[in-house]
Amino acid sequence: MSTDVRTDLRTLERMLEDLEPYLLSTVTFWPLGGAGLPQLSLGQLFLVLRRLSVVKEAQAPIETVESVLAKWHSAAARKADHELPQRVRLWHDHLADLEIGTGRAPFASDVSQRVIIELMVERYPELAHTVAGLEVPVLDTQLRAIWRAGASLWPGTEPIFARERYWFLYGAPEAAQHPHR
Repeated sequence: MSTDVRTDLRTLERMLEDLEPYLLSTVTFWPLGGAGLPQLSLGQLFLVLRRLSVVKEAQAPIETVESVLAKWHSAAARKADHELPQRVRLWHDHLADLEIGTGRAPFASDVSQRVIIELMVERYPELAHTVAGLEVPVLDTQLRAIWRAGASLWPGTEPIFARERYWFLYGAPEAAQHPHR
């Protein structure tokens, strides 16, 4: 088992411990309090769930998470509605940095914002019709204008992030390839 899978399993276990109180709280991002652990948010949870979806050892905790999410469906939907605008704003800012050439962070790590946005909209399709959700196709059009298709930015995840839907994981923006232009 790879280090990434072990880290994701540990993260999922911690997220599961706090999931119900998190869903019933008023916060969007919940500190897990462990070294090297991300904050708990629905988007981050969905990312970990997707990465672990093909890992046999993760199936029982994934089923438990799904049960909690089903039990607290309305609370989870509210959390997603609050988180999406924040994710879209972060993604917008990253794309703006690409356009002006500041390249504040590598695209391969910042693209996780776009992946999380997609995972949230997959889970809650109604989010696509919110103000933040309607901004995503506009941002995608901007990115496609400088996009160069290529290899996966996250090698080894191709089976769980289909190229057709997650096109932004396969290649790089020209600005990221040529930062000194």
